[in-house]
Amino acid sequence: APVVHPHHSEVPRAAHGAAHAAAPPAAAVLHRIPLYFEANRGQGPAAAAFLARGPGFRLGLTAQGPVLALGRAGGRGGVVRVRPVGGRPGLVPIGRGRQPGEVNYVRGRDAAAWHQGVPVYARVLYRQVYPGVDLIFHGRQDQLEYDFRLAAGVPAGRIRLAFDGAAGATVDPAGRLHVRTAAGEIVSNVVASQAELH
Repeated sequence: APVVHPHHSEVPRAAHGAAHAAAPPAAAVLHRIPLYFEANRGQGPAAAAFLARGPGFRLGLTAQGPVLALGRAGGRGGVVRVRPVGGRPGLVPIGRGRQPGEVNYVRGRDAAAWHQGVPVYARVLYRQVYPGVDLIFHGRQDQLEYDFRLAAGVPAGRIRLAFDGAAGATVDPAGRLHVRTAAGEIVSNVVASQAELH
């Protein structure tokens, strides 16, 4: 798995060649819609405490770290598990910024299989991924973002991420990390160098 040492906030994006193109009006509207994180009440895989979806990706936030499923319906897909190397085991994702409204899953005739009143949050926090380092997920519908919040005096060099399931990774001249998957690239704005990839 490619491993990178990020030095500040990260912005992964499921890129399909349009990440830097001029946005048509519908995409411009989508860009303004906040991403929300659903508490998992049985509507998703049991390992995920929170779920999020956007164009071309699904995210599950588990005790082992985030799991990103990439791809569009009918297209090639891929799964990338982002793992904090040497991080604290048994992470507990915590919803922050409870949003108005709820999500309801009403499928089929059996009401016992429905999931109603599912709360949604603006952010999900992983506390103390490393000593003095929190990891926070947030974003917009077209862009998933995550930031590392470091306590005073904590060196950023302690943070190392492995992208299990990725085909490889490179760093472009601007310092952005490009993680290759079967479904395309994840582009992450990090301060990194090619020498830091393992």
